[in-house]
Amino acid sequence: QLGEHSRLGDLLDETGGRIDGGEHLPDRLHDEYYYLQFVYHEMSSEPAAAAPHLEQTGTGMYRHRAHLKLSDRYIYMGMPKQAEPLISGAIDFFTANGRAGDKLRGLTFKAKLLRATGRLDEARSIYQNSYIDARIRGYDLLATNMAGDLGNLFLRQDLYKTSEAWHLKAIGIFESVDCRNGAVLV
Repeated sequence: QLGEHSRLGDLLDETGGRIDGGEHLPDRLHDEYYYLQFVYHEMSSEPAAAAPHLEQTGTGMYRHRAHLKLSDRYIYMGMPKQAEPLISGAIDFFTANGRAGDKLRGLTFKAKLLRATGRLDEARSIYQNSYIDARIRGYDLLATNMAGDLGNLFLRQDLYKTSEAWHLKAIGIFESVDCRNGAVLV
């Protein structure tokens, strides 16, 4: 999340601070800017303010990233039927466009949805397979999130030793990539 907020600052620098609601943006920055505005308002728990930015993100990568963020709200609100098509559509898009990291991120949202609906074995399988794929591809921070999620899933099942092992794995990865602040989050 911090990277996305930092990127919003970078966009401001890149445009000389002239965004003014997006109309002075170069075309190549349009979708990213609206996506980042959407994320900012979602993270600030301002869904009404986020909605117009979602509509401006176009139809590509940033739209599907925004759909994953929106699905997270639906999951936490207990609205899995609204979350599922957003997640599936994003995974399909990222798969078709060769965006492996985004696809893996989408799979973590799918696993989160399965976990929230009590389908723990399916969630565990997706988390574990995605974790392995992320580690192979060198997506260490993404793998760390998956390891933490696996730890939480096992904790929910009262499997404390297994939970601890996954949380320690997440902390180890954070520390190996010199992201000690992330280790606090595990």
